[in-house]
Amino acid sequence: MAWIRVIRDEEATGDVKQIYEEVKGKIGRISPMLQAMSLRPDALRRVNELGNVIHFGGSSLGKKLEQMLAVVVSATNGCRY
Repeated sequence: MAWIRVIRDEEATGDVKQIYEEVKGKIGRISPMLQAMSLRPDALRRVNELGNVIHFGGSSLGKKLEQMLAVVVSATNGCRY
C-alpha cells in the first residue's frame, strides 16, 4: 500500500484550508483523493474545479440523478469514493 504525506483538515491553512472548506460545504468531508493533492495547492484547486464541473455541472439530468449515476458507475468500477 502506498503512503504519501498529506495536509489533514485540521492542519490546513491558506489556499488548502479555503478549498477544504468549500469541499466540506458541498459534500461534508475531504476525500482522500483531494488530500493526496494537498501539498500542491495549485493542483488541488484544479482537481477540485474539475470535480465541480463533473459533479455539479448542472446537466439536464438534475443533481439527484447525476449523483445516483455516479454511485452506480463507482460501484461498477470497484471505486470506494
